[in-house]
Amino acid sequence: AYFALNVSVLCWLGLDGADRGKTLVPGLVLTAAGIAASLSAFAIKLTFFPHVSLITFDLLGSGWDRLTFSFLRDRILGVLTNWQYAVTLVTLCVLGAFSWTYLLFFALALPLLGIQLLAANKEMGAFTLYYAIPWLLVWIGIFLVASLRARKGQMISWEIGALAAAVVLTTGPVVEAAGQNGHVFVLRQALYKDTTNIPALAQSVANAITDKKNVCVSQSVAGLAPNLFQSNQAFDNKSQNSDLRIGAHYPDCRFILNFRDDLFHGPVKISAWLANLRLVGLIDDRIEIYE
Repeated sequence: AYFALNVSVLCWLGLDGADRGKTLVPGLVLTAAGIAASLSAFAIKLTFFPHVSLITFDLLGSGWDRLTFSFLRDRILGVLTNWQYAVTLVTLCVLGAFSWTYLLFFALALPLLGIQLLAANKEMGAFTLYYAIPWLLVWIGIFLVASLRARKGQMISWEIGALAAAVVLTTGPVVEAAGQNGHVFVLRQALYKDTTNIPALAQSVANAITDKKNVCVSQSVAGLAPNLFQSNQAFDNKSQNSDLRIGAHYPDCRFILNFRDDLFHGPVKISAWLANLRLVGLIDDRIEIYE
């Protein structure tokens, strides 16, 4: 519904005459259908699962007391240090200089982006997996605006070059080169199965933390050697009461082990940076050591 409404607004602004009517009416029909489907989903949830409050779990959490300066700073840093989102923001600024309509979908997506940025659910706040849909809407809007401008012969060479550069910079190989995950986990696992000696890797972890104080680890490292760590030493992306919540500041962590394929590898990496820790080594080219 949200996407269809955005398309309808864009078509109204970007098209003229008969073209406007041809696209606006189907857009409004899709908007109405999307709203009806959403209301039906809410009705099913209230009828069959009344004891589960997803709004409380995902958005509100235990209260608004979590909205501290450090919380907001870390959430914003999480977006700005994400290669694809950073490239998207720069692209919007550059293309917006050619036409303000490039900024339309971003402006319309701001309510969703803001709600998710402040959400209690860490995955939602980090825009991971399907929670990145608002950014997908932004990119769809960029391409729709570009297609409309191309049809009218309004695009210039610099504009085309900026759009092409943005597309290249957000591809998987470039994202991987920037040190972030640029692949789809399910597809990668289906095509390539990496293996290692788990007992040997666990022993390497044990050797690495020998004589170390204030050790903190990502969840996969804790799962690799559970007897070596207490629960309050593992970064927790679910519990609101964890000592090491993703998106908080951890001044007590002076030695961090971060598994590269962890879902929250990026936020833990930011946590290390905020604690003034730097990457000093790797274990089996899988586990990053920050000290």
